[in-house]
Amino acid sequence: MTTTLIGANLKYATDKGYASSIYWAIGATKDRIKITEMHMMAQVNVILKTGTGSDKVVLKDASDNTATVKLVRYFSNGKVLLGNGQVQTTGTTTSNNFKVPSTYFTTDNEVTDKYFYNVVPQALSRGSAVNEHVGIEITTPDGNVYKVNDLTSIEASSVDASQKDQITNEAITRWFPGHIYTYSFYLSKTGIKDITATITNWIEVTTPDTPIQIE
Repeated sequence: MTTTLIGANLKYATDKGYASSIYWAIGATKDRIKITEMHMMAQVNVILKTGTGSDKVVLKDASDNTATVKLVRYFSNGKVLLGNGQVQTTGTTTSNNFKVPSTYFTTDNEVTDKYFYNVVPQALSRGSAVNEHVGIEITTPDGNVYKVNDLTSIEASSVDASQKDQITNEAITRWFPGHIYTYSFYLSKTGIKDITATITNWIEVTTPDTPIQIE
């Protein structure tokens, strides 16, 4: 899902959307108009890790059953306000599984490739109660369940230089359009030992100067 933007220094402010960069309408003109298209969805990836010692957990068993990763208490629907580019969530919260990577492990049996999910940009907390936070649940093939009930408790370990909406070492409180959030969870028999989160950018698609005619 994309939207058409005009201008530079595009920033997704939670109160104004892209209001500073979008015009309400394009008047009739013979001039060339530069158009840049931006992703309006956010992308969330999850990498699972474990050790090699006695605290190692099973990420994939002998029958090829893999761990499942579920996104819980999030809004799956939204709408884009064409006037300012703001994404508003709609409907009620739900839960769904991430897509399991086709090549499950990367270089060894302790690190998975990326579980994948495209999600409507949204705040990760809507109040103080547990059911008002977006969370993640991980279930291993042998039935152990690991829960992160509040994703706002996780800080960004690194942020791509092109992203201006998130600061390194500060909590990730919402997912923004065009951002890729990669969470890495180190699982052990005693729980989740370590969590990291990196933020990168989708590739921007820019069209050349193109004459248009408005009728």
